[in-house]
Amino acid sequence: MELALERSGGFVRIRARIGDREYEAVGLRSDLPNVLGLLVSQLLRDGQPSDVVCEAVKRGLEAAQRL
Repeated sequence: MELALERSGGFVRIRARIGDREYEAVGLRSDLPNVLGLLVSQLLRDGQPSDVVCEAVKRGLEAAQRL
């Protein structure tokens, strides 16, 4: 799994690559928990296993601390 968190002005973009699938969530930097929630909902909707979803949340939170 690859996960990248990018900041552009007041916006944040989370990109995840899991296997051959790519996921992206974009929103306000001040609303980062909801942006991470958008990514989680995409992963769940696509049928990703819970351990993959948890790892994405963990990596997203770690990346957010470095912003």
